Amino acid sequence: MDRDKALRKALSRIEAPLPHGFHNRVMDRIHREAALRDKRNDALSVVLAGMVSLFLIAAAVYLLAVYSGFTMPDLIPTVHLDFLSGPSVVYSATLAAIVVVLLLLDLLLRQIMGRANE
Repeated sequence: MDRDKALRKALSRIEAPLPHGFHNRVMDRIHREAALRDKRNDALSVVLAGMVSLFLIAAAVYLLAVYSGFTMPDLIPTVHLDFLSGPSVVYSATLAAIVVVLLLLDLLLRQIMGRANE
């Protein structure tokens, strides 16, 4: 009986060999999870900073409007947009649209070519 117990105890201490590259895969997964956590924290920080900034701007405008007679029409003068009715605006908008479409096509083709090379 003592031999059986000793044999069982010795066999229970022997660990099964791990597959090749097991440690590398585990560490890679840990690094990816840490990077994902860092991205989430960065995004949360940006959103929080934006919300606080918007709150402070709104509070400043409210305080100016209530206590100093500040109004937006006084701040922004009347803008005349007569120059937008000319034909040069149509040409400029068309040219800008063509440039944007070509840039989007370039981005799309680069992504497709990048996938094909992998």
